Amino acid sequence: MKYKTKSIIIGRKPRLDKDDYSNRPCFISFFDITNPHKNNVAPKKVVDFLKVNKVVIKGLDASFLLMGGDLLIDNLKEIEITEKEGNVLIVGKQGKED
Repeated sequence: MKYKTKSIIIGRKPRLDKDDYSNRPCFISFFDITNPHKNNVAPKKVVDFLKVNKVVIKGLDASFLLMGGDLLIDNLKEIEITEKEGNVLIVGKQGKED
């Protein structure tokens, strides 16, 4: 699915099954501003995924946020997210920093 957004944060959640080390839930939060981690704003939308093996990011610059262990993809024009067989693929278009 395609989304118009300025930034996303990708994070993981605790395992649903303590014996399943291959898959875990994750989320993608969408924001109307750049650098949302520096502001006290709620996401405009959150998409949850229950059983994800890996998240693949193609052709986009991403930052690892050490404080929470999340990934930030900033300065977006649009993003497309697809899920298939336990993998989440993220592609999109980035612009220059605001």
